[in-house]
Amino acid sequence: MNCNEVIPLLSPFHDGELTPDEHRAIVVHIASCAACSQKLESIRRLSDLVETTPTPEAPSTLLTKLEQSLDSLAPRRRWFKLGPAQSRAAAALLAAAAVVAVCVTVWKISSAPSHSHEEMVRVFNEFLDSYEQGNPSTEELLARRYDGTLVNEAAATAALKRKTVAPPVVLANHRVTKRYVLKMPCCDCVETIYARDGTTSFVLFEHEKEQSEWFNTRPMVRAECRGKACCMVQLKGSLAATWPVEGGFVTIVGVRDVSELGDLIEELQAL
Repeated sequence: MNCNEVIPLLSPFHDGELTPDEHRAIVVHIASCAACSQKLESIRRLSDLVETTPTPEAPSTLLTKLEQSLDSLAPRRRWFKLGPAQSRAAAALLAAAAVVAVCVTVWKISSAPSHSHEEMVRVFNEFLDSYEQGNPSTEELLARRYDGTLVNEAAATAALKRKTVAPPVVLANHRVTKRYVLKMPCCDCVETIYARDGTTSFVLFEHEKEQSEWFNTRPMVRAECRGKACCMVQLKGSLAATWPVEGGFVTIVGVRDVSELGDLIEELQAL
């Protein structure tokens, strides 16, 4: 097996999810490949961090509130049987809907941005590399590439078509320095840059769909963090992660550790 075949299997290898033949092939490969061995070690360290981070206890009233909510949402179902005339009308509507769907698909393809998804993954990894190196121009890299427009909190909310989850201040001392709307191939993405003591601390992205592929071949660990299913990546001296929020997803680059990530997730959920 070569590195391109091995890297996607490192996380399931670590979790013991491979077949015996695949497991043996990975063992043979990493024994002679320092790069893949280092990626596996990154997965192990990140997994250890997740496992050793304490899980907050649920409030004592949580179970009662859940039971009350379920009782109030008891489903009320009605079943209808279509007659021959209604069936023909429904079939005509479905056919018309299919034609509209095809037209919409063709329009989306013809009007798609010139930037390919593969290129977006490459550019985002350039951003991650630059962030790891401490390059002061990192925060402008994506803004230059994807027609970034400086916006305020209200304009960010308008671009997302939902309220932004990035407040002016988080974790007591991280403050917004800039917000950009980026015209990325996937969607209009909002990039919010935070600083602590005048130095960029982390960068928060809000987007429509999960974009864990932005991390490309970097070793990833999926785990639950403060009630959210997160995809986490170990960077040099920090973490990157992505998780769902109401109406979309958040990707964060630069949190110090799993504990700070959990505190951030918890604070954003409480807003």
